[in-house]
Amino acid sequence: MLWGRGGGTGPDPARLAAAMPGWNWYKPSGTGDEVWGELHAASVVICHAGQNAVAEVAAARRPAVVVAEPRPFDEQLHTARALEAAGLAVCCERSPDHEQWLALVEQALALGGQGWARWHDGLGARRAAAAISDVARAHPGLLDAQEGR
Repeated sequence: MLWGRGGGTGPDPARLAAAMPGWNWYKPSGTGDEVWGELHAASVVICHAGQNAVAEVAAARRPAVVVAEPRPFDEQLHTARALEAAGLAVCCERSPDHEQWLALVEQALALGGQGWARWHDGLGARRAAAAISDVARAHPGLLDAQEGR
């Protein structure tokens, strides 16, 4: 389970384990490389629909169940709906009951993680750099004007 500290606690791993015998659930406690390794080792990831969690799961190409956490502007709800519509993850608009998790996880496994390449292709930084270069070429002196030269 990949769950941040932005307000929700996510499903209880012990209750998930009780509802799904034979599965081991845990929340990574480390940061950086440790979490990245745990994501890659996971058969399926349960996460909230925050942008960072979704980006990490997409980059790791893991099957996922994505749960929208309540937010003032419903950004997680809209993200979950977009992911579901694109066929990238199994999504829930609210935290499911524990007896629903097995079916959701099985759906995520059947969906797989390869579709995430459409959400995150690993080339975003290269495209951003190219766009910045294009703007700089189209507007010579723009940076000089911004720096007061």
